[in-house]
Amino acid sequence: MARVIPINFLRPLALISVFMFIGGMGTIGSPTKSYAEKLLSSSHGLDLSQLHLVVEASPEYEERLYKRAHKHFTQTGLHIKSKFTNTYKQWEPLFRLTFEVEPVDKTSSNLFLYSKRLEVVENVVPERTIKVRAWAVTWSVGSSWPEVRKERLTLQDLEKDLDELLKLFLQDYKYANQKLLREDKR
Repeated sequence: MARVIPINFLRPLALISVFMFIGGMGTIGSPTKSYAEKLLSSSHGLDLSQLHLVVEASPEYEERLYKRAHKHFTQTGLHIKSKFTNTYKQWEPLFRLTFEVEPVDKTSSNLFLYSKRLEVVENVVPERTIKVRAWAVTWSVGSSWPEVRKERLTLQDLEKDLDELLKLFLQDYKYANQKLLREDKR
């Protein structure tokens, strides 16, 4: 008499499913996105037309840097508010470029502290206290920690740094808002 051994076909399939899930395969054949991939940039959904451009630099360079920054936006087809329209309203967000140059001390005329930053500053409502509004930096690049420079910075140095900061912001903004920008073109 032959002996029959029952085979459970579902057990190996269940084990394969468990190993695929543990190995990072949420559904068969397609890996799940990591937590970092699910995060959106804080520039996502940012309405640039409501931003007021502010450039903080030495007075002799401020106007030229402002015009250069504004030109970057118009050349890419993106528009922010111009300071010449004088339409700033309380609580509206700021797009702030800061170029701080200070001598290390009064006795040394050839050493300078230099910091450069680009920040989007908005009036936000913290999730923990919804009755409070506060100004907060919601997007930034650069550093508030200055670097030591041995030579005085020229306008060309500042323009180069401005170009680099804006390039980083605009790349991030375009990537984070691809869908919105495509809809605007329609």
